[in-house]
Amino acid sequence: MQKDINTLHGTHNNGLLTDEIVNFYIKLLEESSSDRTGPSVSVVNSFYFGHLKRKLEWSLVLPKHRLIIPINIEGNPGHWFTLCIDFLKAEIQIYDSLRTNYEEVVAIVKEKFQLNFRLKVSRFPKQKNAVDCGVFMCMAIRFLYLECENNLSFKHNDIPKIRKLMAEEIKLKRILSFKDNVV
Repeated sequence: MQKDINTLHGTHNNGLLTDEIVNFYIKLLEESSSDRTGPSVSVVNSFYFGHLKRKLEWSLVLPKHRLIIPINIEGNPGHWFTLCIDFLKAEIQIYDSLRTNYEEVVAIVKEKFQLNFRLKVSRFPKQKNAVDCGVFMCMAIRFLYLECENNLSFKHNDIPKIRKLMAEEIKLKRILSFKDNVV
């Protein structure tokens, strides 16, 4: 795990986040908000979309409100972004720091879940390099899962602080205040 944590420090894998870091961070979010009230929100792990794409079966009880799916577009080096199905608003929301081509991903999700939801490409901070997309994706998941997406007020210049915050959260195994540590 230390090797994966080093991706947050930029000393391993050129700073590209691994599935292990993404999934550990998702687990931290789930554990930190176990006493949460409000609409049902689920986050799946980073392997979920690959199973959907290959049409493999994956049992999942759909939430009443949101299903958050981390997406890793295969390639060299690949690209992470967040897709959120909002069942209350009948929307498929995209949170993408590079504004990539996500039409194929949306088509697969619509087909698999038999959805006729409208697509909403959300206003989201833009990254200025090829390595920080995983961090941006984790922040989208964080804000969506904790239901404070209206506070997506970070910028690319904040990424070094966010990487440090994520590493500390993983080390402590708990979610810390974003406001007190980043902005």
